Amino acid sequence: MALFGKKKDDNSIENIEDIDEKILAAIDETDAEEEQRKADRKQAEIDRIAKQTAEREAAAEEAKKKATKIGRRFFIMPTSVEVGDNVLKATGAVFGKVKVEDNVYIYRPNGQVITSSVLSITSADDRNVVPEEGKVTAAEGAVVTIELGFKFGNVGLEPENIIPDYSIISNVRPAAAARKDIENPAILGLTCYYKEYAQDKKFNMVLVNHMVNSYFLLALHDSDRIGSNGKPAKQIVTILDKEDESKRMLPIFTDAIALMRSKDSIFNEEHKAQVSVLSFQEIVKNVLQEGIDFIINPYGPVAVRIPHDFISKLVNSESYQKRFGENGDAKRKYRKDTVTDGSKVAVGAPPNTEEVRAVRQALKDYCATVPSIKTAGLLCTIKKGEGPGYLIIFDIPKSGARDVFMGAAEVIKPFLNRIKRIEFSRYEETVFADQYFAQEPFDYVKNPNTAE
Repeated sequence: MALFGKKKDDNSIENIEDIDEKILAAIDETDAEEEQRKADRKQAEIDRIAKQTAEREAAAEEAKKKATKIGRRFFIMPTSVEVGDNVLKATGAVFGKVKVEDNVYIYRPNGQVITSSVLSITSADDRNVVPEEGKVTAAEGAVVTIELGFKFGNVGLEPENIIPDYSIISNVRPAAAARKDIENPAILGLTCYYKEYAQDKKFNMVLVNHMVNSYFLLALHDSDRIGSNGKPAKQIVTILDKEDESKRMLPIFTDAIALMRSKDSIFNEEHKAQVSVLSFQEIVKNVLQEGIDFIINPYGPVAVRIPHDFISKLVNSESYQKRFGENGDAKRKYRKDTVTDGSKVAVGAPPNTEEVRAVRQALKDYCATVPSIKTAGLLCTIKKGEGPGYLIIFDIPKSGARDVFMGAAEVIKPFLNRIKRIEFSRYEETVFADQYFAQEPFDYVKNPNTAE
């Protein structure tokens, strides 16, 4: 019943029931609008899931194709590094097979990647080093010294700091953009040495740091539940715990080859090969409550078990939640700074989205074609009244900078989706560059052997 009426011009009271009808009509209209909004949100969620499913199916196909194409790979975690005349001599045991003239990637504990190439290979035991196809080669298990070429002035680090402890040297390229090419060379390389370093606290910290910043391949089966698309919903595959067969474990795979090692155990005529690509944070949200351990590459090359108790403590730790949020989906924090045009701007590391990964890869590919670029880094910015944008900082000479900026814009713009604004700056003209890149790695560091 309405509590209030309103007077008409003739001083009579308007029919209270009329007021009720108007209120109810307004409520019905509001309810209808809310129902429409709910329907729109539901449809948007269905569309998002369909898009995500298509992307993951594409990633699965890419993973299966890649597994048949990947050739020779190697990993070395140096136990000692000597500085020479524009060379570094790194000594360690080889997993895989390394050859002279291999292009290599140095995966540093902080996530930065530096490129180089193998100039020579030597060993205290000559039997470890043999010619193969006209090139000096060291095979699995050999302890060798590889000489890597550098122009130290182009690296941006003191020579003795280029390859810190627990770095991995490999010929495996970093993962490409947009989840299409899942590779975790740093994690895979570290796991090769896990049996020897399992009790080394710093080694484990480096492994965990790479792990929480990575994407993994997971096997899927159809469940008995029907999804919103009318097809069987997917469920993540778990495997029996060999130490206690009353329990199960979650297998996560670093790359396509590690996944395909499992095909006879996980996939069969009843369960066709299906694969999902998830970040560590997405994996945790899906399975942490089930109380099971994770196991990295359970079928080799080296299986590493991550206990549930450790994962639970990790994701509930203050440092993890500060970085990734309580639900693992926190946006990066920004700090106020000043850009080269004098305007105030908040800057921060870009979130790990598909768009950002695509932009990063396009930036790296572009930089590799421009000899004058020594380093490049991608940042996110927020300017008052303009919303979010990208800022790319190049270490380049002033002469020709405009051409570099225009070339980068042309290459990167096709990958811009949610964020449309992109700006460029030279390192020496950006007042906060030193401070920022002391905390965040560059996206691109020039191969020191590349000519100007």
